[in-house]
Amino acid sequence: MLTAVLALPAIAQHLYLSVSSVEKHLNSVFGRLGLARASGYGRRVLAVLRYLES
Repeated sequence: MLTAVLALPAIAQHLYLSVSSVEKHLNSVFGRLGLARASGYGRRVLAVLRYLES
């Protein structure tokens, strides 16, 4: 879902979670990957690239 470029509300609805829960989980994943806070979809792209490199 991260690569589907869905908005957070759409991801939350699909997973039956609140938007804040999705934000917290994504921030946790980004933090573990060492990706700094940034706006937009750039961090999602970097997360996928890091995953593919591993």
